[in-house]
Formats: sequence, C-alpha cells, structure tokens
Amino acid sequence: MKMRVLMCLALLLILNGCATSKMGWKPQPGGEVQPDSPSYVEDFDPKTLHGDELIVTRTLAEDRKEQTGNDANTVTEQGRSDTPDVTMGYRVQLKSGKNESAILEEKQKAMMKFNVPVYVEFDTPQYKLRIGDCLTEYEANLLRDRARRNGYVEAWRVRCLVNRSPQADR
Repeated sequence: MKMRVLMCLALLLILNGCATSKMGWKPQPGGEVQPDSPSYVEDFDPKTLHGDELIVTRTLAEDRKEQTGNDANTVTEQGRSDTPDVTMGYRVQLKSGKNESAILEEKQKAMMKFNVPVYVEFDTPQYKLRIGDCLTEYEANLLRDRARRNGYVEAWRVRCLVNRSPQADR
C-alpha cells in the first residue's frame, strides 16, 4: 500500500513538474507567459516542399556586397545599375566540396560541357559548383537531367536568385 502511494506521489510530482515548467518562457506584464524567442517557425508546412528542391535565402546582392564591400545597388557613371537584373529562379548544383582548386578545375570541365553560365559560390565551409540561370522549374529540370547524363549523377535543382538575360524580356 505504501509503495502504491509513493508511486502515485512520484508520478504526480513528475507530471506536475513537466506541465508547469517555464523554461524558455518569460512572464509578460499582466501575468501572461510568452516564449523568449521561438527557435522554430510555427507556420512551416513540410508538405509545401518539392522533391529535390533546395531554397537558398542569400541573395546575389548580399554576395556582391560581401565581395566588393560596396552596396550592390550603386549606380555607375553611365547611369545604369551595377548589379545584373535578378529574379527568383533555379540553378543546378553539380558538386560541392571544401577543396577550392578541385571545384575550380571542375568548373572548367563544366564550361566545356554546358553552354550555360557556370558559377562557383562559397558558403562556409563548402564551395558549390552551379550552372544555369533557369527562370522556370521545367527548364531547371531539363538542365538537371542533362547534367546527370553528362556524369553529374547527384546534380539537383536549387531555388535561388538568378541573373535574368536581356533576351528573356523580349
């Protein structure tokens, strides 16, 4: 009997401790309790992700500012913008690695195989070899399939800002 009572009390203490834990929460004026800073996005829905798509949040303007130290939207003496016209689109990532010289060597090979722009981007600690400036998912899938046929069997589509060609608007 004593054992049952002790087990019930222990269970109540455990449940009460878990239910009333305020760790990571801070009281607000008026007695309300709010989280300090949520480390998750409550409205995230994984069903909205598509297959092998990767979303890149860093912009070309941020990359350019980091490389040059200048704001990417500065205007040159000719009166036109310093940055290319960019829009959301896709690139195909062929490889990534920590060895810069190996990625640059692979870039030369990719430039010979594909008649599209080839980019090497550095995202600590990886160098990423990406090709194309695809405006549509369909176009990116065609380029990805072409890359796979050319030996890049792990190539995948990456959603990011891409350079818009002047011919695309005409």
